[in-house]
Amino acid sequence: MGVLSASTCLSRYEVIGEYPEEGFWEWFNERLMKYAFREIEEEPIEQSIGWVSIENGYDSEFAYQSYNKGEYAIFSMRIDKRTIPSALLKKYVELAFCKRLKESNRNYLVAAEKRDIKAAVNGMLLCKMLPVPSIYDVCWRMSDNLVWLTSLSSRVQDNMVELFKRSFDLQLRPLIPYVLATRILNNDMAVQELSDLVPTVFNMPGGK
Repeated sequence: MGVLSASTCLSRYEVIGEYPEEGFWEWFNERLMKYAFREIEEEPIEQSIGWVSIENGYDSEFAYQSYNKGEYAIFSMRIDKRTIPSALLKKYVELAFCKRLKESNRNYLVAAEKRDIKAAVNGMLLCKMLPVPSIYDVCWRMSDNLVWLTSLSSRVQDNMVELFKRSFDLQLRPLIPYVLATRILNNDMAVQELSDLVPTVFNMPGGK
């Protein structure tokens, strides 16, 4: 569920790094467009990841700067992925092995041949498989350097953190309770006291 839905699941991050405050939207547009989503339907590529419009997950042109929402930048990450069923890959690889053996009048193939045949078959099948799209919304509030992602999947989170870094040359730090506490505390002494805390282990009588 996206940020425009009635309810959604969110991961929170803190933006680490510097970016231009003056001319922000021009800088943002340039970086966003550089890593906008690229279609792979005509290419033997397993996966494509990039940015798309929050208003239309199939628009990577960002007409009318649809991401500009005042103090927020709101856009989406799209992941298109092809998946080849393992049984299907095994079938066509075995058929290709048999064909090569018959053509070469041999009874075995060396490891390099098998590797090349498997790669060729994998590429052939990838072209026949339609990529399945998944879209996740991203909300960046520049006033306090916070980012929200509409996913709790660790795989999706890793993809977003990596893409965000490549796009904007900025790190994303998960906003776990400890990080959130350091943002709320307003003096170094309190932060140090927080760092010195140790967990308390609660044991039942008798160690049960």
